Amino acid sequence: MPLQTVPLKEIHTGERFRKEYHDLESLCASIENFGLIQPIAILSRKGVDKAHFKLPRGKKYLLLAGGRRFAAMSVLAEMGKAKEVDCRVYDDNQSADESREIELIENIEREDLTWQETAALTKEIHELQIAKYGEKSGRTSNIGGANAQTTGELIGKSGMTVGRHLKAAEVIEAHPEIAEKAQSANEALKMARVIESEMIRRELAKRAEAKVQKNPESTMAQMIKAYQLGDCLEAMASMKANSISFVDVDPPYGVNMKEVKKTRPNLAAFEDIDAEDFLPFMEKVFVALYRIMKIHSWGVLWFEPDPWYAPLVAALRFAGFTCNGRPLVWNKTWGHGENLDYNLTNAHELALYFRKGAPVVQQQGTPNVFTYGNVRSQRIHPTEKPVQLLEAILEAFAPPNVQAYSPFLGSGNFLIAAREAGVIATGNDIKQKYRDSYITRLKDNYVEELTEEDIN
Repeated sequence: MPLQTVPLKEIHTGERFRKEYHDLESLCASIENFGLIQPIAILSRKGVDKAHFKLPRGKKYLLLAGGRRFAAMSVLAEMGKAKEVDCRVYDDNQSADESREIELIENIEREDLTWQETAALTKEIHELQIAKYGEKSGRTSNIGGANAQTTGELIGKSGMTVGRHLKAAEVIEAHPEIAEKAQSANEALKMARVIESEMIRRELAKRAEAKVQKNPESTMAQMIKAYQLGDCLEAMASMKANSISFVDVDPPYGVNMKEVKKTRPNLAAFEDIDAEDFLPFMEKVFVALYRIMKIHSWGVLWFEPDPWYAPLVAALRFAGFTCNGRPLVWNKTWGHGENLDYNLTNAHELALYFRKGAPVVQQQGTPNVFTYGNVRSQRIHPTEKPVQLLEAILEAFAPPNVQAYSPFLGSGNFLIAAREAGVIATGNDIKQKYRDSYITRLKDNYVEELTEEDIN
């Protein structure tokens, strides 16, 4: 391609993919010291006319590639330090799409592109290739055409990488909010899979709910009804006073989840309460619980001991409860941890057990250590408790056929455990996705006594 020196004022920038150019000051300094190492690419007027572009009066060339270099040279021109620029001049053999392709390919080779820009550029280049050659059918077909592999060869990337960027571009179009949250294309794809899974579960749950409405007294219908969406404080305000015999309280733990998530990606979806808001919120919860609980009733509160042990014990007692200062322990049989040079792995969780009035333990002599393996597959909630653990706790504190309540249902396993223990339970959560997962799990795994009428 011929190299020419062209007056800057004769070049029209046109509509560029990149709207902003960063750090022009350092590029200007480099050009002043070392000259323009890589020339820009322009299209001659003859090529412009053939491609059906329109140049403004006084312009003879259209910029194809090198927008940042041209912007730097324009800055130098304003300072009186440049008038001309070295260019590779393309002639009338370039179509509009080919001209666009030249710009895009150069841009995608830059190191400072965001993942969103890379995805959009890859998609546009790929679409230009398909428009030019058609779409290749099959990965190993010898018939001409473009696919992710051929586009990758053009831009110097693997077909797998191109495919990932194409999927990321589709994600941005379908879920624009992901473009703002995700830090990489891989993270965007993971977030999209989560959204798509939630949409599928939402549809399955809606279908299951619609089916059981034919028999609202069925076990399935009653267990679905027991899981209510909504804020627990609002729900408890509408409940009868002195009506609940046992409560399972498993709130967000009020810890710095941003730091925890860095080492435990399985908790990425977990949403917590800010530490400064945690204790005031829990104080309101305890007051509301005291009102709805019967005179002689038990409760269990799962908590993070550091730093909340003493404040939570004090808040429970202030609300009117008697709290045993020695917690019950869930032994998970295996542990996890961070900074293992200085810490042992954590293989347990703690819960305070508290009472209103003077209820008695149902199974006297029950030890305060409950050994049950953690939920390690098909987990609904990041901090999900196993059904068997919750059932054992219910059997220790709640007699059969009493009313129980959970203000933070999460996975809904408490409702399943209550049914197994012969306890009538209800509860709340604010997340639709957890309720949907509970319903699909209920239908697929746990309710053994369903009739055809229940589910068909």
